[in-house]
Amino acid sequence: MAAFVNRKKNKAEIRRQEIITSLMPITQDDFKKDFNAHKFIEGITERVLPRALHLDEDRPDMFDPEPLHVAFEHTQKNLHQLRESVDKLILKKSKACQTSEREYKTKLKDLNNTYEKLGETFKSLDTRISIISKKPVRIGQNLESVETERANADKAKKLIQIIMNLNSTDDSRQKSMDELIRLTGSEDFRVSMASTKTVKDLLIIAQELDVDQTERAKNAILTVAKEVEVNLLRRFTNATKLGNYSTMKEIASILFAFNGGDTCVEAYIDSLDFLKDQPEAVEIKPAEEVKPDTPTFDDDIPEVEILDLDVLQGKTQPGPNTLEIDKPNLPDFQLNKKELDTFFADLIKNLEEQNRVIQKVFKPAPVMEVLTRRVYTQRIRNFVTQKLSDERDLDCYLKTLGHSMHKCNDLAESLAPMLPNFNIHIIIMESVMKEACTKYIDNEVNSIQQFLNSLLEEQIYEKKRAIERKQQKMEMETKTKLGIVGEVAGRFLSSEVI
Repeated sequence: MAAFVNRKKNKAEIRRQEIITSLMPITQDDFKKDFNAHKFIEGITERVLPRALHLDEDRPDMFDPEPLHVAFEHTQKNLHQLRESVDKLILKKSKACQTSEREYKTKLKDLNNTYEKLGETFKSLDTRISIISKKPVRIGQNLESVETERANADKAKKLIQIIMNLNSTDDSRQKSMDELIRLTGSEDFRVSMASTKTVKDLLIIAQELDVDQTERAKNAILTVAKEVEVNLLRRFTNATKLGNYSTMKEIASILFAFNGGDTCVEAYIDSLDFLKDQPEAVEIKPAEEVKPDTPTFDDDIPEVEILDLDVLQGKTQPGPNTLEIDKPNLPDFQLNKKELDTFFADLIKNLEEQNRVIQKVFKPAPVMEVLTRRVYTQRIRNFVTQKLSDERDLDCYLKTLGHSMHKCNDLAESLAPMLPNFNIHIIIMESVMKEACTKYIDNEVNSIQQFLNSLLEEQIYEKKRAIERKQQKMEMETKTKLGIVGEVAGRFLSSEVI
């Protein structure tokens, strides 16, 4: 009996170990991802349930809860062990973190103390460097001042020596003048620039030489300055003809340093071909209006058919009583428009080309302003005045005036990127269109006055004619009535005599 009980216990223990072995081990990784308690329990149940159902071969339908109890008990034990290991790990990590924190605070405190010491050392060093650096700066300033004074003294000594030579009565006067002219005309840019500045300084000094003893020096300086300017302008003009932009730029720089560059810019603009040989505007006076004599009431005015537009265009033939007139040679707006379009198209091409040259040679903005002003006040003004000179057709005159204004404004918009600070529209209204607009207004006022006067005269004439016709009709009626009365009276008297 005892043996049977032992065998049964051994058999139950073996089955218990089999159930425990069939279970999956529980680790921390099972709880890192998306953990679901229901699925966790279902997994344990699926592994143990077959053993609980097929425990007794004689009674297969018998259910034994013991395997489930063993499985859940073992799982619970594993979970407790896992929890304890996790708590120990957390405690260990916490202590390590606290130790690291204490070490970090200690190191941070040591670093702050070190940085404070370095900051104080650097501040002390910077103060010493600033004190030391001020000494060379003061020395450099003194040396620079001394060098400037020395250069000014040498320059003054040189100018005084030149003035003395120019004021002398011997050959040194002419030699000094020739030497100055020769140096300013040198091919070396630096030599020419330095000599030109010397002549400019002499000109400034010459303004103060107002005593008789220095009259020769003053005259010599003025002669040299004039000769230098003429030579430089001649060289600039020759370089312009050859298209040598580098030489033009050097000479332009010298002239700008010498006299502001006005003569250089003027010489360059005068050399432009598209500003030369412009035909003068021919003023065509409108035909004088011949006022017919006012007809008297006794004039016999024949009925005349005026030639209409269809007859002028050749669509119909004139009638027998049509008054044939010659076609006047009036201005054509379409022809003027075509010529204006061509003129402004060529003008913008020339200005763009000159802007590229000016960019290479001069300071662009001031020179382009001078060129643009010359183009509007000379080239455009003459051309527009010529196109508006024939005022016989006021409609054509107005259209041409409006189109000219439109093209002037278009040209101004095209030049705006080249001249950002230059108001071209003021030049258009003051120099180009002011006279034409004023003249057009005067013509319009005169035309309106003439039209109103002619309309008034026509109305007065028609009224007089109506009065005259009424008087004639009344006279005719009176004559008719008198004739009838005379005829009746004659018949009555004849009947009385009989």
